[in-house]
Amino acid sequence: MCVTPTRKTISPPLYSLQLELTSRCNERCVHCYIPHDTKNVEMDTPFVFRIFEEYRDMGGQDLIISGGEPMLHSSFLEIVDKAAFYGFRINIFTNLTLLTNGMEMSLKTLNLKIVSASLYSVAPSVHDAITKLPGSCEKTKAALIRLSQVGVPVFICCPIMKQNKDSYPGVIQWAKSIDASFSYDPWIMARSDRTIDNLENRLTEDEALRVLETVLENDPGAWDKERFYPGYKNIDDVLPCVQNACSHSVYVNAAGLVLPSPAWNCVLGDLHIQTLSDIWQNSSAIKRLHTISLKDFPKCENCADIQFCGMSLEGNANENAKGDPLRIPPHICELARRTRLIVHNWHTKRAAYARNQ
Repeated sequence: MCVTPTRKTISPPLYSLQLELTSRCNERCVHCYIPHDTKNVEMDTPFVFRIFEEYRDMGGQDLIISGGEPMLHSSFLEIVDKAAFYGFRINIFTNLTLLTNGMEMSLKTLNLKIVSASLYSVAPSVHDAITKLPGSCEKTKAALIRLSQVGVPVFICCPIMKQNKDSYPGVIQWAKSIDASFSYDPWIMARSDRTIDNLENRLTEDEALRVLETVLENDPGAWDKERFYPGYKNIDDVLPCVQNACSHSVYVNAAGLVLPSPAWNCVLGDLHIQTLSDIWQNSSAIKRLHTISLKDFPKCENCADIQFCGMSLEGNANENAKGDPLRIPPHICELARRTRLIVHNWHTKRAAYARNQ
């Protein structure tokens, strides 16, 4: 389910595209928002190149190459090389367990913007229990080190859940040791088919807030760096899900369907029967998304907690039976309220400490 249009819109430029080369994945992460039984499709290489050409002709700039696990695609390096030929700024989302010896040098020559990988813990017993792939922790770490050593920028994402809530600080320290950028996220979402058994791994509100307190105490710049919750300063920037719903980006899955994001099964078009430009300019579903504004969330407009809200359209849609992206799960509001109180108290303590120095 998408939404009903409320006003006319003019399509903005498309300058960010995420492309799922294959839905196949060698990991089976317990929290993944993609249903595991759908991970069996690979995009034909000529079809990928056609999309690249159409995206280039539209003035496309940023390209995210993802999966599944993109390195499972039989033409992975050829595809990345073609993307570099077109001049895209390339970000590869991968678990890096399939980075073979020498591949880091091939990637280095392509001047990638960044390579992003998830690392859940530096302890194999924790990481591998989440990925369900024995040996994945050491392979991912080794690949990150090799890429970093040859000068390929690397980014580590650490989703925080019950299994790694006590070990994620080790990921942060390890990332710093190899000069990698990093982020952490304490709130996983339901699957795109609206099944919710993966949420058994999600932190409770109390657990998520304890993580926040730990982050604030150990990394005073975390809030400003937007590593935990956004902490927006201006009301115009509040709720990025409202501002960024296909504002300048789309996702194409391995079946050729165009979606707002990997996590949201809201079909905007089909590249097997349409061009990317036609979908972007004429899709009624995209036009509906472009009409969404803060006014579609009446409870949010004057909410004291809005700067601390982690709401997203896909998260909303995935957690209710009708897939309604405008229906906010109640726990989101309570978490925002409690987050505001914690951050306020933290700032008060910091100010008092500074005055006493």
